[in-house]
Amino acid sequence: MLKIPLLKPSKLKNIKLSFFKIYFYILIREQYAK
Repeated sequence: MLKIPLLKPSKLKNIKLSFFKIYFYILIREQYAK
């Protein structure tokens, strides 16, 4: 596991949301690329 520095829950939540946004953006791009 990666060692993650202790973050405030709100900041961790924002990071998770950012990952989801990027993930969905890539998924949508893949769909249009076909």
